[in-house]
Amino acid sequence: MPLRKVGRSPKDHWWAILIAVVLCATNAVAESLNARIPWIKKTACGF
Repeated sequence: MPLRKVGRSPKDHWWAILIAVVLCATNAVAESLNARIPWIKKTACGF
């Protein structure tokens, strides 16, 4: 059953996949923000 669910996944999300391909959208902004949070915590440890 899980394999069938994975097989349907592109059908269920085709619109989001199309937008990501056309706009060359990535989650780089979110990843950058997630990387900055520990850096901010480390930098502000003395305050």
